[in-house]
Amino acid sequence: MINRRAPAQQIARGDIVTFKDPQLGRNITHRVVERREAGGRVAFVTRGDANSGVERWSAGPQERIGRLVASIPRLGFALGLVTSPLVRLLLTAVCAVGLCTLALRWIWRVQ
Repeated sequence: MINRRAPAQQIARGDIVTFKDPQLGRNITHRVVERREAGGRVAFVTRGDANSGVERWSAGPQERIGRLVASIPRLGFALGLVTSPLVRLLLTAVCAVGLCTLALRWIWRVQ
């Protein structure tokens, strides 16, 4: 996902945003399902597309929030594979064999 920071007052219902969870302190990406302005703050209700629960949080009107501008489908799946110990081992083995092959070809050409 590629986010661009935008003021809270520019975030609209339906936007996909990344924000810091007020309870856990970690970043969460959800779709805005409700937006209200009250008391000088912008209140949001967000829900993940695969979740039934919602998150309620607010931000100052000029506070900057990450808004989705582009996504690369399945990139997370590919990155998840790379972090697998078995895949790491296989990638390391392929790289080692490739480097050994290049080194041997260079050695044999010199002679």
